[in-house]
Amino acid sequence: MDLNNLLYLFVFVLLILVASRFMKGEERQILPHINTNSPKATANSDTFKHPKKVSKIDIAFDNIIDFIQNEVSFRYGKNKKEKDYQQDLEGMLLVLKERYGYMSNYESVNGKHRVDFIVNENIGIEMKVNRGGTQVQKELYNQITDYSNFCPKMIGLVVNITDKNPEILRNEILNKLKYQHAIHENDYEVIVLDVNKS
Repeated sequence: MDLNNLLYLFVFVLLILVASRFMKGEERQILPHINTNSPKATANSDTFKHPKKVSKIDIAFDNIIDFIQNEVSFRYGKNKKEKDYQQDLEGMLLVLKERYGYMSNYESVNGKHRVDFIVNENIGIEMKVNRGGTQVQKELYNQITDYSNFCPKMIGLVVNITDKNPEILRNEILNKLKYQHAIHENDYEVIVLDVNKS
């Protein structure tokens, strides 16, 4: 093998190494999913400077919150009870199975606890219908706190059939939950949806 051929071979191997380096890229870390529609979401420039890994349960939690906030709606019924709204939600949650493969179980029981829905085996959804007063705030506080031993992530879903501003109602519930120590604030969300009365 003459010197020219050896030089061509060397350059060829070098090009392959350089090209494979660019094709592989560097290992990437997953940036946390920030749902900009969620009132909990905050812009933090540190998130982009120091990306951190996100667990599967966090991704599922964000996906479920996003789905409920943007795709779930309830029609008002004069004689509808909480169970009727739960049955409406049960049908809507089938979309999560089709889209993500998340299974949902209605009225999951663990000892004395009965969570309205368990999604993906670890995310609880507790539904309440707000008809006025402070009963919903008290019940959600107690249930989210109690069920945190059973579900690492909890969603409190309030169907608001009153004229009360949903954001005010949500903030009242979040303020009540803020001082409990059973579940971290990143592990629960409260969503208030007004019913469609038309």
